[in-house]
Amino acid sequence: MSDVIKLGHSLISYFSSSYKSHYGSIPLINKNTAKWAARDIIDSFGFDECKDAVDWYFYVKETGHDWNWYVSNVEKLIAARKDKEIDDRIRRINRQKAKAWLNG
Repeated sequence: MSDVIKLGHSLISYFSSSYKSHYGSIPLINKNTAKWAARDIIDSFGFDECKDAVDWYFYVKETGHDWNWYVSNVEKLIAARKDKEIDDRIRRINRQKAKAWLNG
């Protein structure tokens, strides 16, 4: 089995385990079609980015998590997570500057 196939199965399993820990049940995923979608997004974005996007998806959306929605919007999830990281970094720098200015 190739690495991409294994990573595709791993991503589906990771999504399923995140879903199960959130809802207490296993999601309904057609694994036959999901494996192709998982391979495609991993090929486009990399496994780590896709896995981080699953974490972000479950962090920002309270209910209604769906594999098909995730696959269709993974690029937006990755971009939103990166934008949040940049925003956090800028805010941290600005807080440090403000403290230095107030205390200096």
